[in-house]
Amino acid sequence: MAEDEPVEKVLQTDSDRARRIQMPSLSGVSQVGIQARRVAEGLLSGQHSSRQFGQNIEFSDYREYVPGDDLRHIDWRAYARSDRYYIKRFEAETAVRACIMLDVSKSMLYGEGDQHKMQYSADLAAAIATLLISQKDSVGLALFDEELRFWLEPVGSPEQLRRVYRALEQVRPQNKTQTGPTLQFVAQHFKRRGFLVLISDFWDDVEKTLKGLNHFAHRKFEVLVFHILHPDEIEFPFLGSLEIKGLEEGVLETEGGRHIQKAFVERHMKQREDLKAGCTRLGIDYNLISTDEPLHRSLLRVLSARRQVRG
Repeated sequence: MAEDEPVEKVLQTDSDRARRIQMPSLSGVSQVGIQARRVAEGLLSGQHSSRQFGQNIEFSDYREYVPGDDLRHIDWRAYARSDRYYIKRFEAETAVRACIMLDVSKSMLYGEGDQHKMQYSADLAAAIATLLISQKDSVGLALFDEELRFWLEPVGSPEQLRRVYRALEQVRPQNKTQTGPTLQFVAQHFKRRGFLVLISDFWDDVEKTLKGLNHFAHRKFEVLVFHILHPDEIEFPFLGSLEIKGLEEGVLETEGGRHIQKAFVERHMKQREDLKAGCTRLGIDYNLISTDEPLHRSLLRVLSARRQVRG
């Protein structure tokens, strides 16, 4: 891709896909890319060198049941036809088709420095993309607010990783959040099941978000949700007279800070609990991340928990 080529015109396919995938050298890589590589290299070293994301399991064939087999894998339809017990055998595909969805709405502008939600989330997206490419998987990117703003078709190559880095460097948050329409768009672009990573602060309608995620759960996608919040949004440490500026909703002036603090915390806690409960019901991996937690630690925590669940 030429250096002066607009990111919006990046081709959605790559006929020169590399057979052997390695992380790109730091030469010419953006600051987002440098941070992503550092995080990824730390996670890929030592005990963290196993596959991190997207174990795409597909049905292979049958074999007869033997005592000690997992009863969950018995095919009862085959039993009804033959009066014999058969176990479904599965195998992991060598590559996963993944998409990272990143919220670029105006509310993501909250915070400063390392705790800035948009910067933290962009670095997280870049690190995950780097890990996926290092596993020889295909990675796509969807940037959205009220609607889809940018789309990269999943491709597995170092060149694709540079496209992802460049797109993340150019993010300019605006507008409100509506997760549902972009979830629907991405679902339509996956003919087979794959791996979805959704990164957002979820200042959105929880019911509509869960409805969109249900499309992926129904098709047996592996879905990983990162709920990114600034510590202020979790604790609301403001007292006294307040002027609350909703980044997506305008301005509210009010008195009685402690009353407002309690109402805000309770309302937002319920929203988080509803989203988490809905994800659990759908079999989706939900993770609340506060931007005061260093990125490498939060990602390591999530990956470690996933490994424990998988055994």
